[in-house]
Amino acid sequence: MSKDFALCDLLYFDFEKAASLFSQVEGGLLKEIKSETEDSHDEKNIRKYDLKLFKPEFGGVVSEKTSKLESRILHHDLLIKIEDILLNNNFAIDINDAAQSKEIDSGIIRSTIKGFSYLKAEGWAVIEDYERIKRISGQFNKITEFIGKCALDTVKQSDEYKEIESQLKDFENQIKVEKDRNKKARLRVTLKKLEEKVGFNIKDSIDIGRVQDWLIKGIQLFIDVFLPGRINLRIYPFESVPEFQV
Repeated sequence: MSKDFALCDLLYFDFEKAASLFSQVEGGLLKEIKSETEDSHDEKNIRKYDLKLFKPEFGGVVSEKTSKLESRILHHDLLIKIEDILLNNNFAIDINDAAQSKEIDSGIIRSTIKGFSYLKAEGWAVIEDYERIKRISGQFNKITEFIGKCALDTVKQSDEYKEIESQLKDFENQIKVEKDRNKKARLRVTLKKLEEKVGFNIKDSIDIGRVQDWLIKGIQLFIDVFLPGRINLRIYPFESVPEFQV
């Protein structure tokens, strides 16, 4: 195996299209490759006779030959072959190599690839699974509600919250022992305002917010109409030009 051999882990390969392109350029699609190897083995056959007066040797060489026929059907190897054909015949361009020595911006990149039907690109990848997005959107509010409850429980376990809770209880006890009815009423109003303020502060700190139902249904409708079963693979070849993608 060559040191330059590259093993490809394919997410998607349009074999029918690749076969069509290959057959147009090569005048047909090679279905399989056959190779034959032959192995020969020589063995001496020697016999010795003792005839008193002299010792002659009689014998010869036995030669055996075996052959092995090996067939390999083209499949993913077609990707490597069609890539070489397209690049070598200027049907495709490797944009990473072509733009390597240039000051990169989206305009230069587009002018560089102009006229080429196919691109080879290497870079960061983003997979957009729209069916998964639709499924998640339907449960989004339930997920945010669960996250909010987890956050609330975390807040209630904090030392700061326990300190505030202790102060409120002390305030309640103070109200219980207060004899003056008017003063007790004012203290209750003050306690209620403090409790509301604490509650609002906690809610503001953990509130993720709900998405309105009409918006969720609109997103799901849009996917069903325009992107049913769609999965996008976006490649960003240049980190300095994130607006350009393949």
